[in-house]
Amino acid sequence: MSILSERIKTLREEISLTQSQLAEKLDIATSSISQYESGDRIPSDDIKIKLAKFFDVSLDFLMGLSDIRNPYVFFTLSEYFNSLTEDEINDVIKYTMFIKKFRNK
Repeated sequence: MSILSERIKTLREEISLTQSQLAEKLDIATSSISQYESGDRIPSDDIKIKLAKFFDVSLDFLMGLSDIRNPYVFFTLSEYFNSLTEDEINDVIKYTMFIKKFRNK
C-alpha cells in the first residue's frame, strides 16, 4: 500500500464516509475508490486534484511529500498573528497551553 492510498483511506475514514459515498461526491465509480485505497490503481491527476480539494489538503500531503495537510492555513495564521499585539499573542499562547493541558489528561 502506498502513502497515497493510505492517505485517501485515512482522510475518508476521518469524516466517516463510505467508499461509495466518497465516490458519489467525486462522481466516480466506487470500485475506483476501492482500487485507489488498496493501491491497485493510481488516480489520474484530475482525480488527485478533486481529492485534495474535497479533503482540503495539499497535493503534497496527499502524495506523501509533506506531513502538513494544508500549508496555506499556516500562512493565513501567520498573517493573522502578525496583526495581533504582543499581549494578544500571549493570551493565545496561554489559551493553547490550557487546551493542551486538558487534552493530555
